[in-house]
Amino acid sequence: MSASDPRLERLIDRLVQPESGVHAVLLYGSGQSPIRHWMMQLVTMWACKQPTATGPCGECGPCRSENGGVDVQIIEPTSNPPIINLEMITEVDRPVKWEGVPVRRFLRTPPMMSPRKIVAITDFDRANHRASNALLKTLEEPSPYARLVLTTTRISRITRTIRSRCLCVGVPEPVNSAGFWSKTIESEPCQLCLAELDQILRLAVAAP
Repeated sequence: MSASDPRLERLIDRLVQPESGVHAVLLYGSGQSPIRHWMMQLVTMWACKQPTATGPCGECGPCRSENGGVDVQIIEPTSNPPIINLEMITEVDRPVKWEGVPVRRFLRTPPMMSPRKIVAITDFDRANHRASNALLKTLEEPSPYARLVLTTTRISRITRTIRSRCLCVGVPEPVNSAGFWSKTIESEPCQLCLAELDQILRLAVAAP
């Protein structure tokens, strides 16, 4: 079953344009929606030095590197039960369960290979209150080169302040090749159809 969809592909193509003005995206859908596929599509397009309308160039250093190279960080919930802790977002005095680089430290320095530094956080609904508040500071004052993509299958658990600082994109379930968009997500509070999203981006491109 293919996750291909021309409308999401066009949207991602617009998001990677320097004029888009979008630095953070929240992808949401059901457990059957191909959210991770579209997350990686956006990540690799943002990381690529010469993205095309059909996808990453496949030739530059980031494209040839695993998951986009050194300028890409992918964070997933850890421990049992899975959770995103404060130490994943910002530095703490005594990190306990996670040995990676916190988001805010990762974004502190400019990219080495890619035109941007990209952070992808899966299942952000599993972030605790302190982690969510810490990420909010990054969303409010992003570096010019910083890009973030969050994913969730439970958007009602994402705070309104986080949602308000992201472009929220619903990812439908891939029912079949003829009816990929037949099952849309209508009940979520930040749902926008792609036509509206395209209009938002068109206005952002046209803005001085």
